Amino acid sequence: MYQTDLYNQINFPYNRYIFYRRGDMEERLRAGAEGERLHCLLCHPTQALLPVALTSPQVHLQHSAGRAMGDMQVSSEYVAYNLHYLSQLSGALKPAVISHSQGGPNTQWALQFWPSTRAVTSSFIPLSPDFEGIDLLGSDFSNFCVGNLCQACIWQQSDGSNYFEALHGHDFAALVPTTVVWSKTDGVVEPAKINARLPGSTAISLQDLCPLRFTTHVQMTMDAAAFAMALDALQNGGIGSLARVKKQRLKTCWRIGAPDMDINIADQIREDFDSIIKGYILGDSRVSTEPTVMAYAQ
Repeated sequence: MYQTDLYNQINFPYNRYIFYRRGDMEERLRAGAEGERLHCLLCHPTQALLPVALTSPQVHLQHSAGRAMGDMQVSSEYVAYNLHYLSQLSGALKPAVISHSQGGPNTQWALQFWPSTRAVTSSFIPLSPDFEGIDLLGSDFSNFCVGNLCQACIWQQSDGSNYFEALHGHDFAALVPTTVVWSKTDGVVEPAKINARLPGSTAISLQDLCPLRFTTHVQMTMDAAAFAMALDALQNGGIGSLARVKKQRLKTCWRIGAPDMDINIADQIREDFDSIIKGYILGDSRVSTEPTVMAYAQ
């Protein structure tokens, strides 16, 4: 199928989307290299520091406009398109989705409101998602807003938003095999446990595996326990098992960073947290009201 045909099939305006591919990934996907049968789409506003070693097969990193600080409904269209696009590149294989933070509701929105994505998605593994809405005043990101001006996605991710009312009102359930990985010490997605709830999914906290573990929202993308849980789900049809992961509990809980991840990065992230927030704030302009829910979701 030609790319223009693919755009037309899922009714996305041509040339609206920009894609990032690492090295010769596109050619290798088309070639279908022996043994490389799992493909993974990683969704994260910064596209940085995700544990890309989760699979030895191909990994596709998605770029969203404005660092995903604008209308989340538009960010979800990027997810929907990329799922079809990656499946097409890989010879009709179904990619798995590993998301972090806002990537969770973005992907769920794509699966709910662009139902053709379900047939091309093998599994969904959200890390630290906010499926219910964030108590912004109780979050580490409370300083995103200035007066009554916030980025569009902050309005949408706030508890009680029209965005979440629409999300919860239409097929809000695991539509593909889904395992949610979350942390009781998240600090950004608060309340964390409630936001990890997605009917029909498997939800596992890091502290279920490592009771004394203190992993924040930013650290989630490089944490050894999060890596172990995500990898277990990825290797088992999208359904993670705490019992399986516990077999390596001592080894996993003793580690700080995921395999092949530099633990110094985690320290640097903690030290530069304020700079990261400023980077997000620069991603898109602030608005005084939440974007209108698109007609197809009303």
